[in-house]
Formats: sequence, C-alpha cells, structure tokens
Amino acid sequence: MEHLDLAGKGLISDATVNLLLRKLVGQRTDVVYVNPTSLNVVVAGGFYYQTTHLKTFFYGLSTETVLLPVNCDGNHWCAIAIKLQEAAVLIYDPMGSSCMKVVRDLAKNVLSYLPPPPESKRRYHIRSYESDIGIETDSYNCGVFVLTMFEDVCGLGSPGKCNKGDLQYLRYRYMLKCL
Repeated sequence: MEHLDLAGKGLISDATVNLLLRKLVGQRTDVVYVNPTSLNVVVAGGFYYQTTHLKTFFYGLSTETVLLPVNCDGNHWCAIAIKLQEAAVLIYDPMGSSCMKVVRDLAKNVLSYLPPPPESKRRYHIRSYESDIGIETDSYNCGVFVLTMFEDVCGLGSPGKCNKGDLQYLRYRYMLKCL
C-alpha cells in the first residue's frame, strides 16, 4: 500500500520513504539509514526533535554513509547525509525554506553521536548539498528530491536538471521499486 502515494501529487509518506530506502540501499554494507518516523521533527513555533536514541544507532559505525530523512511538521521532506569516511555532513532542503535552519540544528545535535572523524580530518564539517536536479517549486515533490539526493550521495547517480514531467517519471520509477 505504501507505494500508492507515489502515483499522485501528494507528499510521500514516512512509510514509503522507509520502504524506498530499504529497496535502494538496504542490501549495501557501506550505507545505513534512519527510519524517518524515529526523528519526529516538529517545526511550528520553534522546533522539537528526539535524537537520544541515535546514540546507539551510530555505535560501531566507522566508514559508512548515513542517511537521515527529515520530515518537518509532517509536510516537507529535507535530508541529512553523513559521510563518515570524509567527515562530511551534507544538509538539504529542496525548497531552500526555513526548514534548513532546523535541519542544520538537527545535524549539529547529531554530531555528538558520531564516531571520531578519520585521522586525516580534524572534525566534521556541515555544508549544504548542492543539487543539480533544481529547486522544488511545488509543494509535493520534496520527497522525490530527497530520494534523488540520497541516490547521488551513495554513488547511484543523479538524474540532472528535472522538469515536472521528469519528476513524475521519478515518482513512477520509485513506485516500481516498491513492487
């Protein structure tokens, strides 16, 4: 049932994002992801998120790429991707909205749970992910933008600049992956 929200023009659910991440990178040993329902980010009137459970999630990791899908207020997807080997923390908001501040603050909070950076790096650096897909101009494809960001960060490629038709194609492509 999760994949049905990909057929329409609506926000992709937490369950669908979780299923797609499992399909895209679930078999890989060099990539791990956080279930989107576990972050529960609330933005309205300030922001709230629960991250203490992530301490055990990061325990034992050393060189993996970590994907954190962030659903702000249940209506806008953003992302954090952490490349432990490179000590890089990439943050992404497809619309460049005010949620970016929340995502940056969440990334700063998560830093305390990360393993020490590699010896060649002194510390983790948080920076914005530069997308070649474009900027989200509607209110429902943010999940598609985030999933393409995750694919790119994991070395699966990027579709490049997308128009509305391309974004609908990507939604169908993701729907097929769910089957």
